[in-house]
Amino acid sequence: MVTHTHLDHWDLYAEAYIKKDLPVYVQHAADAQLIRSKGFKNVKVLGRGMLQNKVKLTRTACQHASDAMLSIPELAERLDQSMGFVFEAEGHKKVYVAGDTIWNEYVETEITRHKPDYRISNTGHAETKMDDSGMIMGKEDILKCLEFYNKCKVIAVHMDAINHCMHSRAMAREFVKEKKIEDKVFIPEDGEIVKCTMVDEKVVIEVPSTGVNDYHIIELVGSLIILSGIGVIVYVKKKRK
Repeated sequence: MVTHTHLDHWDLYAEAYIKKDLPVYVQHAADAQLIRSKGFKNVKVLGRGMLQNKVKLTRTACQHASDAMLSIPELAERLDQSMGFVFEAEGHKKVYVAGDTIWNEYVETEITRHKPDYRISNTGHAETKMDDSGMIMGKEDILKCLEFYNKCKVIAVHMDAINHCMHSRAMAREFVKEKKIEDKVFIPEDGEIVKCTMVDEKVVIEVPSTGVNDYHIIELVGSLIILSGIGVIVYVKKKRK
């Protein structure tokens, strides 16, 4: 799953090491053409409701910069577009990957429509010298999400990866602690595996564990979440009775 082709989401390492026959889902024809030009054979433009191994994949809307940033022609051209997406399968929890977006009516609409159990949020608050109003969400938007829809957990990422993201993991954790929402938020380290488990319909987050033999896992075979160069893989699992 490629939200867009900025270098912090799709880079030379991805081009070299991802198998060329794996399905790759992108936001529009231009990104599809770019990735096909690198030798990838199974590139698809994601719509609203495509199936991959019995997992429903749905594209969601983003705005990859504040209105103030988009009013600057040079920034508007460079930022271009992005997308988010939702993973869902019958009998399992629903995951909403918001993508590179600010908090606005697009995000509120997608949360209202999908009612996710987990929301993966890019919260590094990326800025530029031209404008500091933000290309993506920041730590404060973690709370906004929970205030808007308190039935989900938030997994906050896209921090400590690139130099124009001004909100760090340490800042986000301090904010979460101050607001007393630690039980609703997880902020993983680079490469950390987050496993979201249903136990008697009560959400439990286990990090990390490799003991998966006793679980039925929704295998997102061929689906790769590329999130700002941070290797966070989300498994949605249900423990066998």
